[in-house]
Amino acid sequence: AQKWNVDVQLGCKVMTVEKDEDDGYFLVTTSVQKQIQQHAFDSIILATGSSPSGHDIASQLGLNMVNPIPSLFTLELKQQVKDVDGILHGLAGLSVPFARITFRYKVPNRKKKQSITQEGPLLLTHHGLSGPAALRLSAFAARELADVNYNCDLSINWCTSFGTTEEVEDALWTYKSTASPKRFVSSVCPLGNHANSKQPPQEEQQSSSTTTTTTTPLIPKRLWNALCIQSNIQSDTTWGNISKKQIRSLSNSLTNLVVYMSGKGIFKEEFVTAGGISTKDVNMSTMSSKKMDGLYVCGEVLNVDGVTGGFNFMNCWSTGFMAGVGAATFVIGESL
Repeated sequence: AQKWNVDVQLGCKVMTVEKDEDDGYFLVTTSVQKQIQQHAFDSIILATGSSPSGHDIASQLGLNMVNPIPSLFTLELKQQVKDVDGILHGLAGLSVPFARITFRYKVPNRKKKQSITQEGPLLLTHHGLSGPAALRLSAFAARELADVNYNCDLSINWCTSFGTTEEVEDALWTYKSTASPKRFVSSVCPLGNHANSKQPPQEEQQSSSTTTTTTTPLIPKRLWNALCIQSNIQSDTTWGNISKKQIRSLSNSLTNLVVYMSGKGIFKEEFVTAGGISTKDVNMSTMSSKKMDGLYVCGEVLNVDGVTGGFNFMNCWSTGFMAGVGAATFVIGESL
């Protein structure tokens, strides 16, 4: 900045931005230590992030706004996690390598609900759900979740690699026919961590002088216990006396566990904002406004958001570079 004689003003609050249509200058009113000042610029760049003040300035300059809402947040499940009797109580820190979360919502003038589903690793926290699957759902369903004020039912499939509820039921029923009849059902998950595995879990390795079979349980033991309780399977129920009704109930808990989302991340730790200046009003190759010459925008003030923090950082850096080049080219009248 010093090399190119850039004037950096700290503690300078932008109050208003107006365009003087007669001479083409942008008139920027600022406040520094309660002193009001006005500056004239040939070009300006809005790089205000998700700050409401930036949205207000953009609206004042005639840019269309998409209502800003949070994105990339954790899912709070107060009833299931905080309540002592909640199915996920005391399970913070456990994770499943690949799960599926589904959010179903009503659409006006349609009888059938629409659904948004995301998959990936899923982490249980002290407040609810996190991890890639939860964060992806919060991004792709950001507007729909906001419409219901983050209060809704979610469906979790903990073992997507085993297919439908009926296929999981078949896998458990097959395991029942080969398992030790005295083994407790709640002792360990019999489903292995690879698709359509019918192998016994690690605790039930079968060895001979020539072969050894080993698989890792797909569901962590404490979570498996919780799902068994949810399915009315007592701790002393064995594979020898478990009923078909109980196996069906357990299969449903494994593939379609319904939990109530009571809110988003309680610490307001959203990673990014969805919404902002409509990209329809912006020339994305130069980041210039289509409605006003000399006006450039970049970063999170735009209606651009991704499913990872890295994507959003890259959006800010790349659009910031393009806006800087575009504004400089506009001012000096030639390409850089």
